[in-house]
Amino acid sequence: MNSRYVDLREVKMDRLISLGKLQEFPVRINHYDEKNGDVNFVLGIETAIEYAENLPTAFDVEMVLEQLEDYGKYKGILHCEDDHCENYIPVSVAKQIIRGRGLGGILGLGYKNEE
Repeated sequence: MNSRYVDLREVKMDRLISLGKLQEFPVRINHYDEKNGDVNFVLGIETAIEYAENLPTAFDVEMVLEQLEDYGKYKGILHCEDDHCENYIPVSVAKQIIRGRGLGGILGLGYKNEE
């Protein structure tokens, strides 16, 4: 593999779940079969969804992209070919920004590796 590219298989992340999709679960306290349903089961679902709503964001994709762009813009390595120039960032920096999950830090750099 070309060393200029980040292998996302090397980046350890939890599985992402869409909170919006979770909230669309068809059995909710305001929408279930009260005659045949078990209110305790539904309250359990409500509790799980409330817990998920209060969890911190696992990965902010937009923030990661912004930090990658900012790093390239302000600290990147300028590479010009013909009439076209692009900023590149070191793979180690890209990995660090991705591991930081886009959450806080200056340009994603303020995190100790979680290994």
